[in-house]
Amino acid sequence: MDSSGSDTSDPVSPYQLLSTALSLIPFSHFFSAFLTIFLVFLYNFFEIHLLHDFIRAFRGDRVSISASDPDFYQSVVSKCRILHGRYSSTPWLCSPHLQTIFLSIFGRSPPVSYKRQLFRVPDGGTIALDWLRSSDVECYGFGVNVTTPDYEKTPTVIVIPGLTSDSSAAYIKHLAFRIAKRGWNVVVSNHRGLGGISLTSERVYNAAWTEDIRRVVGHIHSQHPEAPLFVVGTSIGANVLVKYLGEDGANVPVSGAAAICSPWDLLICDRFINRRLVQSFYNKALANGLQGFALLHQSNLSRLTEWESIKKDLSSRTTIGTARHDGGLYFLTDDVFSRNDYRTSLVSLKFSTSENNYLLWHYRLGHPNFQYMKHLFSHLFRNINVSSLKCEVCIRAKQSRVSFHSQPYKPSKPFNLVHSDFWGPSPTTTSTGKRWFVTFIDDHTRLTWVFLLTDKSEVLSVFQQFYATVET
Repeated sequence: MDSSGSDTSDPVSPYQLLSTALSLIPFSHFFSAFLTIFLVFLYNFFEIHLLHDFIRAFRGDRVSISASDPDFYQSVVSKCRILHGRYSSTPWLCSPHLQTIFLSIFGRSPPVSYKRQLFRVPDGGTIALDWLRSSDVECYGFGVNVTTPDYEKTPTVIVIPGLTSDSSAAYIKHLAFRIAKRGWNVVVSNHRGLGGISLTSERVYNAAWTEDIRRVVGHIHSQHPEAPLFVVGTSIGANVLVKYLGEDGANVPVSGAAAICSPWDLLICDRFINRRLVQSFYNKALANGLQGFALLHQSNLSRLTEWESIKKDLSSRTTIGTARHDGGLYFLTDDVFSRNDYRTSLVSLKFSTSENNYLLWHYRLGHPNFQYMKHLFSHLFRNINVSSLKCEVCIRAKQSRVSFHSQPYKPSKPFNLVHSDFWGPSPTTTSTGKRWFVTFIDDHTRLTWVFLLTDKSEVLSVFQQFYATVET
């Protein structure tokens, strides 16, 4: 008799098998795995490179220098001993984030007392120059390491702070104090609107604006022409410095410059600062700093833009509009104009329907056709005949050059007719800080007078001087 048997026992749960297998693994192995994962997390998230330094026995890494000119490389390296060594951070601060947190919490600024000089630029802006001389450091009881017998020949270092920093920042004070302790003079060139100074013009600072540092360098060089001049820029200040040196080249009256943490490519830096969660905190901190700058100068900035609309968008976090990038330009998408809330953000409806209103937007939008503007903003053209509207700027821009016939030269007397021309600003500044010139040409003798100017406002006084010379 054949009989078949079957296994009637209940199947074992896979989770039970997994739990049994895990219980057989020693606790030390779990701890090692957890520690490894934790170290990898710290290394990637907080960029803590303690393990990397430990493997290298905390010897640090060699200083790396990139130079296209071998002779220039040798001339720099041979005169700077620090470039022959290694750099190793403090072992318990082996992360840039930890260093930033430590400085902001425990960093004690040295006893620095600046002497302020207000420098006015031609467009009406005001720049606060905060001086710290080597003699000021001696007054605090700190001896200087280098003494210069001739005060007028004491090297001077111009420091350009970061995005929202000024001379009161802890790292700027440390930098200025250490330079002054070496026996050099230091001047911190605060950005417009920072350092406790109000905006006195319609222009603010940015990474591409180099005219301010150009003016500051020219001003300090003219005051102390025999003193070697150096410039140090940090963060956005380094970007401004490098751009200024590239624009003016070898003509700058600067003996040396150093760019610290320069955001060479702002687009790449923007992507980097948003790549991880920890970087987003810096993004938020920088944005809060810029918002604080805007709120501090609200009375000035509100004259340049619609402050209430900007404030509303910042508080509600709503998108003002979207655009597509094409050929270096941004084109607003159609949905921007189809939604009333976006249209309100883009175009304030608080203006009255008057002639000044549509002309204002005609100027702002780059002088488009009035028929096209009526299609976009019909509320601006109520009870207005578009065909009768005229813009003097548009009419002049469409005019072609009026030709004139050459006439034979007729003898005249000296100075009966004087031709004059004015030119500037030149991208290259002379050793005396001149960037403009005006010429006077006598039509009869063809004699030419050329006057170099520091600023275009000097034209009237130069003309009066030339006129007095002709009269005498």
